[in-house]
Amino acid sequence: MADRNEGVHLASNEGVPYWFLGTRMTVKADGALTGGRFSMTEFTAPHGFGPPRHVHAEQDEAFIIVQGRIRVACGEQDEWDAGPGSFVYLPHKVPHAFVVTSREPVVGWALCAPSGFEDLVAEVGEPATGPGLPAPVELDVARVADASARHGSEILGPPMRP
Repeated sequence: MADRNEGVHLASNEGVPYWFLGTRMTVKADGALTGGRFSMTEFTAPHGFGPPRHVHAEQDEAFIIVQGRIRVACGEQDEWDAGPGSFVYLPHKVPHAFVVTSREPVVGWALCAPSGFEDLVAEVGEPATGPGLPAPVELDVARVADASARHGSEILGPPMRP
């Protein structure tokens, strides 16, 4: 749909929800909708969640935090605490990670450009079968690393600690 010329509206409870690595990811806009230019995902993650340290070959990532707090590592030296209203930009080819530090789940929005992150979510995750967060899961690093490589990312190290 690269030549799409009409707008789209999704209500707050609409989108394609997945349980992904113990989080809830609701894809609001995918590459098919945006002609591959970007994807937009609403995410909810519990205290202590953090993806492994990783790097994207092509995708820039941006977060806006709505609720809760995360600590973000970007590159070798930058580390930030991000809470409600915070904006975080993580450029491609720069290693990064984050961890949820608040006791309550973090809720935020993730924009990835170009699109493709939603394909990783669909491959590694599973369709959410109810509201809220899934039961905690053990991270299968090898599976995530293999899938990430297929989607243009490389796992570099373990998740951050809260």
